[in-house]
Amino acid sequence: MSKNYRKIIRKVARNNGVTVAEVESEIKKAIDMAYGEPSFMARCVPKSGGVPTAGELMEYIARRAIITSE
Repeated sequence: MSKNYRKIIRKVARNNGVTVAEVESEIKKAIDMAYGEPSFMARCVPKSGGVPTAGELMEYIARRAIITSE
């Protein structure tokens, strides 16, 4: 996982008074729910397996945010 991903996850955990493991668990739950019946946008996320990891999803979102803001 990228250095930025780890930094973001630590900051989210710290800001919410939870552990990094709890943040990652909640992200995984959300991803699993989204991929139960994936939308077109969900299917566009590049992934190494059937469901993206939290890191793959965050990197995709970050790239989309950069492209959209330009």
